[in-house]
Amino acid sequence: MRQLSARERRLVSIGILVALVAVIWFGLISPILGGFWARAEERHTLQAQYERDSRTVASIPVWKREAQQQQRTEGQYAIVASTAELASHQLQDRLARSVGEVGGLVRSSVPDEPTASEVGTRVDLALTNQQLNQLLKHLESEEPYVVVGYISVAADRAFETGKLAGMDVKLQVSAVFHPARAR
Repeated sequence: MRQLSARERRLVSIGILVALVAVIWFGLISPILGGFWARAEERHTLQAQYERDSRTVASIPVWKREAQQQQRTEGQYAIVASTAELASHQLQDRLARSVGEVGGLVRSSVPDEPTASEVGTRVDLALTNQQLNQLLKHLESEEPYVVVGYISVAADRAFETGKLAGMDVKLQVSAVFHPARAR
């Protein structure tokens, strides 16, 4: 084997040194620094989550007061009854009472199939134009608030006589239903 020149020995030494530095960097220093960086990132993420959770916990009393306020005003927005059938009857009674107050006539009333959160009814009415307007104002302003699903107005008698006459009105009304809580 031949002897290496000084220049070649220097190049081999530099190559060995670069390889040794690479092995130390990639085998020892980089994993340690990477672990520190990963833990620092995880610590930052956990600190941000802790701050969000602290704000959430601090807002619990506010949410509790809002929930209590909603429970107090629940009767404005929903029919509160022990069963859906009872709530449906309450809605029918409310409609009959409102129609009676404006001077109209309820010809028929058929409850819709109640869902877990809503009750409804369909009614056939005999009303004049003024009574219909008053009824809609009643439904709009009385509590609990209701939703008019559809309204159908037939003024056939006015067409036949040529004068303002009573109208046949079909109305579908629904309301939110909440089961009564045991106190």
